[in-house]
Amino acid sequence: MRLGLVFIFLLIRIYSNGQEAQWNISGYTFKEEVYSQSSKWEFYWDALLEPNDFKAKLIRQPVLIDVPSAWSSVVKDASLGVATYRTKIKTGGVSGLALYFPIINSAAKVWVNGDLTIETGKVSTDRSLYKASLSSTLIELPTANEIEIVIQVANFTDLQGGLVKFPQLGKISAIMAQLSRRHGIENFFAGSLIAMFIYLSLLSFLHQNGKPFLWLSLICLGVALRSLILHGGSFLLPNLFPQVSWEIWKKIEFGSVYVISAFFPLYVYHLFKSTSPRWPIILFVSVASLL
Repeated sequence: MRLGLVFIFLLIRIYSNGQEAQWNISGYTFKEEVYSQSSKWEFYWDALLEPNDFKAKLIRQPVLIDVPSAWSSVVKDASLGVATYRTKIKTGGVSGLALYFPIINSAAKVWVNGDLTIETGKVSTDRSLYKASLSSTLIELPTANEIEIVIQVANFTDLQGGLVKFPQLGKISAIMAQLSRRHGIENFFAGSLIAMFIYLSLLSFLHQNGKPFLWLSLICLGVALRSLILHGGSFLLPNLFPQVSWEIWKKIEFGSVYVISAFFPLYVYHLFKSTSPRWPIILFVSVASLL
């Protein structure tokens, strides 16, 4: 009896692993909605495959991976490397659709129905040729009942490689409108913080006891910079200065958090200097400097 159950279980596993990954949206009504949901994608670790490789069937058996998720969920103890993702989207022949990836860590090539559509960064197994990119990816989809998506991903920089954010699908006009609204709000608040930085910096020079204004201005600058670089943010600075490397933006992102952990205690200390002890300042500044 037990052997029979084990045999049935193995058959189910073999059948499920051999299934082709598909994203069926043929029943969706596309108006102003933008759909984002998890789905299963074919995953080929340590291989950069192209659509012709699938036509020639020069591939091994794929693993099905949940998207979004880091590839470390199926490849244990491996955050750096290369991989290929593949899926088929059943659209029912709807026209004017687009597929949006908020981030693909950390360089990607995308094929749609066999045609190379976009490349972010530089995909390569050679680290000297590889180049990471801190950007989103928007792909306009053709009008067809079934669309094949093949994505090569290379990651030698981030601890979470692959398709780590929900892909969004909808009319290109709806996606662009949604992005414009979100990025507009994010950039407005970042701009407000930068204006506060300038205003408080001027106060720190004009006021006799201006050190609290100085530390508070630097806190505003750190928060503003991070919001323009962070995943899920507007990526305004990386888009404005594409020649700046991925590592520099990441150092600014993390460094702003570390320096704020020192700036905020300094702000409180100089605001209440007559009653504040000095030893917490030494502790926080030492820890922030170490980080």
